[in-house]
Amino acid sequence: MSDLPSALGIEAVELVSDGGRSVAVRVTGRWRRRRPELRGQAMLVVETGTVRQRFVAMPEPPSLIGAAPGTWRLSFTVPAELALQLAGKTFLQLGAVIVPLPVGEVVEAPAGDGSRPELLEPPGPELLDARQLRSSELAAESARRRAAEAEAALAELTAQAGEIEDGLARAREESDRLRDEIAERERRLRSSEQHLHAECVRRSEVEQALTEKTRAARHDLRVLHEHVADLERELGRMRRAVDEAEHLAAAAEARRADAERRLAERPPPAPEPAPASKPPPSEPPTEPPPSEPPPSVDANRARVIATEFALAQAVPARPPTATPAPRIQSARAADRQALRRESAMIGHRLVEHRTAALERELAEARHELADARRDLADARRELERQRLLNERAYDAIDHVRGELARLGGDAPAQQAARAPAPPAPVQAEKLSAALARLRETTPEAPEAPAAAEEPPAPAPTGQPAPHPRPAKPWLGKAFRTLAGRDASSAGRLLLALLPAQRVADPHPVVYDLVLGDLATARVTVSSASAEVDLGDAPRPLSEVDFQLVGDLASMARLLAAGPVRRRLGRLAPRHPVARIRGDRSRFRALEHLIDAPLTLGQLRAAGVRLDPVLAMTVAALMIEPDWTAGERFTIGHRVQDAASPDAYLHVRDGKPSLASAEPPHGPVTSVLVCPADEVLDGLAGTTPARLEGEERPLALLRQWLDRAQSG
Repeated sequence: MSDLPSALGIEAVELVSDGGRSVAVRVTGRWRRRRPELRGQAMLVVETGTVRQRFVAMPEPPSLIGAAPGTWRLSFTVPAELALQLAGKTFLQLGAVIVPLPVGEVVEAPAGDGSRPELLEPPGPELLDARQLRSSELAAESARRRAAEAEAALAELTAQAGEIEDGLARAREESDRLRDEIAERERRLRSSEQHLHAECVRRSEVEQALTEKTRAARHDLRVLHEHVADLERELGRMRRAVDEAEHLAAAAEARRADAERRLAERPPPAPEPAPASKPPPSEPPTEPPPSEPPPSVDANRARVIATEFALAQAVPARPPTATPAPRIQSARAADRQALRRESAMIGHRLVEHRTAALERELAEARHELADARRDLADARRELERQRLLNERAYDAIDHVRGELARLGGDAPAQQAARAPAPPAPVQAEKLSAALARLRETTPEAPEAPAAAEEPPAPAPTGQPAPHPRPAKPWLGKAFRTLAGRDASSAGRLLLALLPAQRVADPHPVVYDLVLGDLATARVTVSSASAEVDLGDAPRPLSEVDFQLVGDLASMARLLAAGPVRRRLGRLAPRHPVARIRGDRSRFRALEHLIDAPLTLGQLRAAGVRLDPVLAMTVAALMIEPDWTAGERFTIGHRVQDAASPDAYLHVRDGKPSLASAEPPHGPVTSVLVCPADEVLDGLAGTTPARLEGEERPLALLRQWLDRAQSG
């Protein structure tokens, strides 16, 4: 109510006597400005010596309250003995403000009984004229004040109208600028759509060429395999024939040496003339035994050649006129029988060698069949990967079309007024860069299952099986829960997760986290690498996609909040959220970082390092309270040379697990000894760590963490 005295204009003060013991004081005025809000009851203050007497305003009936617009009137009743003291000592009190009242002089009447002065009634014509003149002067003065106030208000309104016109001109300029910017973005989107279409066409052509080359390569490979198999079979046959010939030659040489030795040891026989009419005795039949297996054609040829050579070497040359003795003929027959038995044994050995060779060929054929099945499985995986690439390309096309529809959804009149811009020419380097980004954003195709004939290879003993890809994004739930409990710790977790930005979302993005005047986290993700550094000042807004301005707690609240909370978060002074400068649509990169389905091993491979307390906090958030029913223990961590642990994880029998840096009141069940930046990996079992204490709590904790990641 500081503006009440200036807004309150008093025009007249009237004293009306009813002939009794009281006098009515009527105060009339006008509001000079807008009527302020009055608090408290209006009172009339009269000073009598050192004492102030207050009188409350009398309520008037509705018939008497009616007054001109903008005016007001108050009535008070005071004792008649105070009538002579009203001049110069009367004030109007409205709340905490006191305004003096211009009360005129009171004419004193002669004393009646000497008890008190009385007012003259009725007043004379001169007094009435004086009062009317005073009221006229007050009314003229009030009119002049109202005119001056009206002129001041008019000047103020004129200035405001000028400011509004300037603001309207600026708004029109901003509207034209935004319209031009939207047109430029539409042109860029149209060019991107053309590039994407060209990439899809090129991808289909490359896939078709790859399919044809794969088919031709498989055909050539199959022909080469068959040719190699034929050559190997022919080489095996030749080797077997050579081996058989060598064995036969060695056996014949041995038999020849034996025959020569026996002939040398025998005494020369006496000469006996043979009758001329008697023909020489015929040689005994030399049929092979019935149990001899039928040799192959090459083996027969080699054996015949070797046998003839052995016989020629074993029998010495005789004069043509000499006739061999019967004992010599019997020795030759025995040698032939021995050679035949030796040939039969060699045939059996040849059959065994051939059987072994056939078994080797069968094993080689099985290996070739396994190789063919592996090639078929690789081809299936390649086809599945190409199918996923096509699906991702179509999803990217739908996303671009959605962005075009969103940006092109303005008023029809503006669309008709806006002239269509010609499409930008397609540039080869931009097309190649877009193709590289699209390949990076496409996930690897899952491997096709192996053929039914091939059993899966067992995992090596003592080595854990590879961790499967998580079925649910556990990190987003843990981050939002931590942001609700401790926003500062959630901000520190966000700062530690920045090295995994490219793993979570491979799209190129450049942004700054402005933490104050002296610290800025600058993130740059390109198609080939990711870089995170801490600088003193942020980069210009034209060089980044967006900037997040605030402290770590406000950034965590912004990521954990919904769309409405992000828009209205600045209106909450107790829990503010960070501000986004630049392209708000690129802020989704941070959302993808929080919601990415990454395992703890993938986070460590990306370069994410957490301090011991924050690592224990993340582990506690990953554990569901229902999993810990019936379990109560505490796991601590300390570095190699430290005397006591520096972080603790408390499992509390069905209640949410807690992490703290203060030692507990009870005993510590197990202590993990590892470097400070490997606590979370040591708890999960992805890196080796030394354990002091019981092993069962750590085994349970690792099962829970694996369950939280794999779903």
